[in-house]
Amino acid sequence: MLGDGFAIAPYSVTQRGIYEFERGDLESLNDLTPMQAGPAVAPVAPANENAQRLRDGDGRNKSLFQYLGPQARSCDDREQLLDVARHHAKEAFHDAMPDAEIVRTVDSVWRLQVEGRNRIGLKTGEQQLMISGDVIARLTQNHGLKAAGFYVWARSRFQGLDTFTLPNGLSKTDGIKDISKRDVPACRKALVDEGLIILERRNSHVHGPDLFRWPA
Repeated sequence: MLGDGFAIAPYSVTQRGIYEFERGDLESLNDLTPMQAGPAVAPVAPANENAQRLRDGDGRNKSLFQYLGPQARSCDDREQLLDVARHHAKEAFHDAMPDAEIVRTVDSVWRLQVEGRNRIGLKTGEQQLMISGDVIARLTQNHGLKAAGFYVWARSRFQGLDTFTLPNGLSKTDGIKDISKRDVPACRKALVDEGLIILERRNSHVHGPDLFRWPA
């Protein structure tokens, strides 16, 4: 079952190696039980319905750029995105696209991705959250999964705000699953200790709960 994305079958060869089966082989497919009723999935339109007719000078670069934007959000590195781009160019365009053009387009898209500015294909108002994997790993190792999940939630909830509050009772009002009122202080302290949020003003009877901000 394939969705609207890039797929590689076993034995495909790329610059980085060969894709292989982890278990079994092609003959094993004959032993699988046929799917009786798969999930109902609406057909997805291709990234560019006119791509099959595109030739040199017909906007192939723009078409490739628009296709690679969403794909980049699922790629681990530039080389993986380049593999995706070369395969798509070969399958989608009528004339062979020079590899130098493909590389330039990939570099443009990947630069947007690593800088957190890849909004290609996103709907108006839809935001993309960019968080370093090292940050999540450090939080998980030092403070546990709840702290890591709390940070992801806070980034999503308060991104773009100059200041924000994280009161103990927010788990009830904001519907954070698996984090109780007792967990919030520990999660909040973990983010402060790691330098991921800054305490701007301590709580008081006059101003209310602690006020936090994101690091510069």
